[in-house]
Amino acid sequence: MLKKCFALMIITLLIVTCCYVSICEARDIERRDLYIVAVSRLENGSFVGVYAKLRIAVEYPGSGIVYISTKPLTQLDIQASARVAAITAAQLTGIDYFSRNYYIYVEAPSPIVGGPSASAAMAVAIAAAILRVPINSSVIMTGMINPDGTVGPVGGIVYKLEAAKKAGAKLFLIPAGQRYDYRVVVRKESLGPITIEKIEREKVDIIEYGKKLGIEVREVVSIAEALQYFTGISLNLSIGEVPKLPEVIEYVIKSWYESLKTEYLDIKSSVEALIDQAPHNVKVIVNRFIEASNKNFEEASRLMKHNKFYAAASTMFIATYRVLTALYIIRASSEGAERAFEIAISKANESINFVLGKFNRCRARNTYDLSVLSASQARLIEAMHHMDLAINNYREGSIVDALANLAFAKLRAETSGMWLDLLGLSNGSSIDLTTVEEISSALLYNAETVYSYAELLISESSYQSSGATALLTEAENCLEMAKRALDMNMSFAVLELSARASSLSTAAIHMVFSAAMDRVAEAVMNYSKYWITQASRVGAYVVGLLLLDLASMYFDYSDYSTAILYSTLAITIAQTALMASKTSTMISTTITSPTRIPKEVITTTITTTTTTTETITITKPLVHNYVYVLIPLILIIVIVLLVLIMRRR
Repeated sequence: MLKKCFALMIITLLIVTCCYVSICEARDIERRDLYIVAVSRLENGSFVGVYAKLRIAVEYPGSGIVYISTKPLTQLDIQASARVAAITAAQLTGIDYFSRNYYIYVEAPSPIVGGPSASAAMAVAIAAAILRVPINSSVIMTGMINPDGTVGPVGGIVYKLEAAKKAGAKLFLIPAGQRYDYRVVVRKESLGPITIEKIEREKVDIIEYGKKLGIEVREVVSIAEALQYFTGISLNLSIGEVPKLPEVIEYVIKSWYESLKTEYLDIKSSVEALIDQAPHNVKVIVNRFIEASNKNFEEASRLMKHNKFYAAASTMFIATYRVLTALYIIRASSEGAERAFEIAISKANESINFVLGKFNRCRARNTYDLSVLSASQARLIEAMHHMDLAINNYREGSIVDALANLAFAKLRAETSGMWLDLLGLSNGSSIDLTTVEEISSALLYNAETVYSYAELLISESSYQSSGATALLTEAENCLEMAKRALDMNMSFAVLELSARASSLSTAAIHMVFSAAMDRVAEAVMNYSKYWITQASRVGAYVVGLLLLDLASMYFDYSDYSTAILYSTLAITIAQTALMASKTSTMISTTITSPTRIPKEVITTTITTTTTTTETITITKPLVHNYVYVLIPLILIIVIVLLVLIMRRR
């Protein structure tokens, strides 16, 4: 009898141990289901709208893994867009992307055309799961997710609207600028015994067509806007009062402008003294650089008069770079290419080594210094990169390109040193350098994801854009530079270079796909103002303001893709500073429609790798707590009763 009791006690301990292990390893999973719409090709070559089921689950804790399953199988772009949707949803809701796993399942009635058109809906569903709020099943949307949180255009909207009707939608959300679409209509004409089929495109007003179908159609610019329609939750991204640059920082940036202006005028005087002696073919090349630099100089002067100090200094940098390239080319014609190359590379090396020496005496004491050192180190890595390009150009016999890259390398190193003048001029929150290194690696991973997504989408599009290709090439260069900085233990540079790569990739997507570039650019600029305001809480808003200055300049030029580029960069820089800060802030959300949320809540402290160091209050289902506590208690009671019964026997 005692042996039996002892055996039962051992079993009891094992069961209790297993139960408590299960409690420790318990994973919290939040699920959301909604309908998405797509286009399917029929056997006769025509198209029809179909609706499919989208089921997502967000698991906590996790490690940032995205699992996707589709039935039937779809193109690879839906897999890439699913990951970007998860990253964007994490950014939007203020949580650590790498703290969760994401499960996505799409079940369609037939093979569907196009992959990324459901990615905006994926982001909304993931965000709703993270926030633990229900989704309104009468809302359906179509749109491509952009890495900056905006909704990109898709095709076949008229067919998707019809599919939304079949799925019982009351509200259909479409990307901004896509109110009008075209339907393929097959018209038959009889010519005697012969019937001819003509395929025509018929323009459709989606909003008016929706009224006929009994569906309200609305255009949305961002995921945050779409989330409000789906959940009634408004992520209170109010801008408030955007901070202004401190006077001392304005003074330093004005000094940059004056320094570059002086250098420009000195170099131009040298060019004018030598150009008459140059051969005709050299004069033609040099004059192109001089004419372009003159325009940059005039524009820089105009911007300075309008108090756009950083935009003026940046434009003066371009003017100086172009006139220095002209000087190098003239010297190459008179002194020989080899001699000119040696002198130019020596000058670039001298500038780089000088700044490297200054770095040894610099320390990032707070978030403000972190943002300044990130900008400075990134420019130094960029100078080294252009030196490498120059060497390759020279070996390939491209003398002009080699000299242009060396001119850029020299001046970029000089501006790297200029940025160091800003150190210590403003206060910020304390930082953890170990956290900064972790953030650097995570941002690089994020940038690689966004680049791959952009490259895949653009390569599969029928629209070819040299501008978008150039942006992707520059993004690839930034990724290479970020990896180089990582190898050199310059983690601050990794932060900005990764942010640049992501921003360039995002701008390329917009250039190819966005239908309402002005509205998108305006939305992203406003979003950047929000994050700059958030970063001001930890004293790290200066760099964001400078980038916003550039964005507004290009917006005024109607160069919306470049405005988006600098706005997105400002967002990422501001978010990075918040991530590195030890001071957490609260993302405020406003419930604009009643939702039932359990009373018990948990507060998750964010050390995110894709957004900000903030806290967000989210609900936690009570059922998990009860289940994992009651099960071991019931088992213990049952076994104790068995022991008592056997002892009586």
